[in-house]
Amino acid sequence: MSKRLNFISLSQTDIILKKLLILFFLASVSLSCTKEKTFLIKGTISGDLPKYIYLSYDEKKDSALIRNHNFIFRGKVLKPTQASFYIIGVSTVNKFFYIDNSNLQIQLTNTIKTYQKNGNDIQVNFINIDTVFGNDLSVLEANFERFKANNKTQNNWKEKVYERLDSLISINPKNLFFGDQLYSLALKKTLTPTEIESLFSKLNLEYQSKESINGIQEYINPVKKIAVGNVIFDFQLPTPDKTFINTTQYRGKYLFIHFWASWCAPCRKDNIELKEVYAKYKKHPLHILNVSTDTDLTKWKNAIKADGVSWDNVVDDRKSMSDILAKYDAISSIPKSYLIDPDGQVILANPTIEELKKKLNEVIKN
Repeated sequence: MSKRLNFISLSQTDIILKKLLILFFLASVSLSCTKEKTFLIKGTISGDLPKYIYLSYDEKKDSALIRNHNFIFRGKVLKPTQASFYIIGVSTVNKFFYIDNSNLQIQLTNTIKTYQKNGNDIQVNFINIDTVFGNDLSVLEANFERFKANNKTQNNWKEKVYERLDSLISINPKNLFFGDQLYSLALKKTLTPTEIESLFSKLNLEYQSKESINGIQEYINPVKKIAVGNVIFDFQLPTPDKTFINTTQYRGKYLFIHFWASWCAPCRKDNIELKEVYAKYKKHPLHILNVSTDTDLTKWKNAIKADGVSWDNVVDDRKSMSDILAKYDAISSIPKSYLIDPDGQVILANPTIEELKKKLNEVIKN
């Protein structure tokens, strides 16, 4: 009897061990299946080499050390998103690219150019994204770029691009790339507002960028923008020390509003040239208000210091969500600038520095 009991006990032990092994195996498989997906960007850079290259995406910033022309970024995104590179100082990039939780290979070229004005040197990094490949979005973008290159000069280009996007969006309404393409076509006025609206209605907006959504909606239902002869659209924005400036406080004085950003090379050049204007007319009185569109407030503050800007500075970091930037046509491109008279009326829009000097000589009596 005891021998039989021992036999049963051993069999039960074997069964329990087998069950535990199966559970352990299933748990291992489950963990491997639920492992978080991440992106990996392997890049090479040629030309003028900085020590670090910086990646911007989803309002996040990351940096990578450049070793032997190579760099690597790792991270995670909740959904496909736009990304861009920058270099500390002043830099511009020829285009953005797309990242999702997959692997990418990117080739860059950086060229440094030096601009001099009034004895001040400004070095600008011109980053060129030469090639991007590895994920589905990069393939889609490359195919669409080939389609544009092969058809853009054709007489029926507008019809062709409409038909192609109509077909692609119907199949892929969630794809971020198509919303951005619609926004680009809206900016260039390639398609009419009615045509853009028809394609826009087929997109799943949950997956599109806010900038593209707002830009397309602005094209379909445009906001009335500030122009010469209009009364100023007053606004209030924060300064570097977190106090606020309201444009109503400049009534009775001439005001030059300059929309700019730390990454915008022409804007930074304007900052340098405006020093001479401000020194000559500030006692008459002329006030200058720099309105930055930077989203990185540290870079904004550093640029103010680097350019030696001594006049008033405020920031609007809401990008395409800003009614102020929309009114002053400063969402899709900068610099933008306006000269306002003491009554709050716009008397000059987007002048060159020489045009600004000429107008100030006319209206301000020395």
